[in-house]
Amino acid sequence: MSLLFPCPPPIPRSVDAADFPVDNAFLASGVDRLAGMKKPLETVIRSDGDLAELWSSLMGSGEVELRSLWLILLDSAGRVLPTIVPIDDVPGRPERRLMHGLGQIVSQLSHDLEASVAFVLSRPGPARVTADDRHWAQALRALPGGRRWPVHLATADRIQVFAPDDLISAGAA
Repeated sequence: MSLLFPCPPPIPRSVDAADFPVDNAFLASGVDRLAGMKKPLETVIRSDGDLAELWSSLMGSGEVELRSLWLILLDSAGRVLPTIVPIDDVPGRPERRLMHGLGQIVSQLSHDLEASVAFVLSRPGPARVTADDRHWAQALRALPGGRRWPVHLATADRIQVFAPDDLISAGAA
């Protein structure tokens, strides 16, 4: 598991890199996901529905192979900043050390860039929200930083937002 990707793989011919002016960290993970998607940097997020649509275009359709956590930053106008961070192979439940490091990164980025943060947890399996999913959502909501968007869950079947009841039941588990 790694937060940074120093050496991105070659860009497949099916993707025109000029259409996706994003950081190498984004290109390093899931370049195949870019084919046919809406350009994220041209997207303005004004509502939870806009965010769900962006996650849907980034995740694409079909099987989810890894448990991953994706992070995007949005400026004060709701524009996606040019770094989309996928973190692959995250554990089934959030680990204290991982969440501490992620909290420091999110807090610093939100402060330095005056940005809001949005997360999606993607995993293989059915769309049914599990106890592990709830723990992830609760841990992500508890991170320090500025304005937060709802945490989403992406599976092969759909993209969904964690409801407040999901977050409460995670605390009880």
